[in-house]
Order: sequence, then C-alpha cells, then structure tokens
Amino acid sequence: MNVKMLKAAFAGLVLSVSGFANAGLITITGYDISNADISGNGGWSHVYDGNITLNGNNATWGSLADYTNGSGTLNDGVLGTDHDNTQLFSTNAGAEITLFLDGFYTIDSLKLFGNNENNGIPGGIENVLFTFGGLNDTLVSTPDGKNDEFSFGGSLLSGITTNFITLSNFPDGNCCNAYGISEINIMGERVDIDQIPEPSTLAIFALGIMGLASHRLKKQ
Repeated sequence: MNVKMLKAAFAGLVLSVSGFANAGLITITGYDISNADISGNGGWSHVYDGNITLNGNNATWGSLADYTNGSGTLNDGVLGTDHDNTQLFSTNAGAEITLFLDGFYTIDSLKLFGNNENNGIPGGIENVLFTFGGLNDTLVSTPDGKNDEFSFGGSLLSGITTNFITLSNFPDGNCCNAYGISEINIMGERVDIDQIPEPSTLAIFALGIMGLASHRLKKQ
C-alpha cells in the first residue's frame, strides 16, 4: 500500500462516517434582518411574525428596523407575484440577513426570488457576501429572469458545515436604489453531527491503517 492509497483510504473513512445525505431543499426555520425596510416602504408589503424594532435609521425608501426571532415572506414557501408580497430593501440601508436552518448542512446553492411584476426593482442582485463557519466569500449570481442563484462550488465556503447563513453587502440592484426578495431557497446536504466521530477516534482509525500499511511494507 503506497502513500497515495493510504491517503485515499483515510479520506474514504472520514467521508463514510460523516453522515452526509443526498442534496435537497433545506428548511429555513427563521431569519433575522438588521436594517430592514419596514413593510409599507415604497408601497411594498411583506410579513414578519417576530420582533420588529425601529432602530432610528432611515434609507431611500423610509424607516428601518431590526427583525429578530421570526419568519415571514422570505421563508413562507410562496413565490411573490408583485410588490404586495415581496420585501423591498433600500440599497443604502446596509441590510444583513441571517437565515437559520433546521440542522447542519453543507451548502450547494442559494436562490433569491424576485417576482414577475413589470417592475425594474426585482432581480439584478449580482453579488452577495456570504458568511458562515467562520469564513466569508463574495459570490457572483447566475441570473434566472428576475431571480438570482448563487453556487457555492469552488468557493471558500464549499464543504463547510453550518446551521445558519448570513447575507450582506448587497449591490445596487436594477433600479431605484432598491432590490426586492420574495423567497429564498437553499439546496445542500444534511450532515448528521452525532455520527461524526471525535478527532481522537479518527486518529485511532488512521493509526490503525498506517500500522497495517507499515506491517505490509516490512513483509515485502
């Protein structure tokens, strides 16, 4: 057994005990937003069932608030059709969205949905700064009509396990110093944390494999 085979065996061992499932749609259990445009700004409406605290700041389209401990338009499973069910964000507000997941996952992609209204604001979210697992990376979107999809493959965040995702540093958007989001979908693989062994356990397995390899080499 040469060094390359040893490395491959150990890598396979780690993957086999990590408890990964097939890729699928991830449930967003709730979200927080700092510097959110309140519902009604610019005539756009959205819902949020958590705490809404006016923070005294204002942006292009009106008053801003901090949203905490709730769910609403962005994770209700309904794709918006117009400004009555799409959340408006002022680009100069510096909004930050933190999405909470129903478990630990590695993230494949994230899609921001606009709406089909004949309006220049939805879509055009060309890049976003994503943060989780102590790392961050700015990803460029793939436009899909008035929706924007971000792929994590090949990024600094690829393969990182997390139970939350933070989005920030949104661009100017298509129009009017604003962008709109009606729904957020995330695709990824669930990781069963209980099945991931302690580092010491992995070390014992690794030493065992190395010992077998060494023994075989000596016999040769």
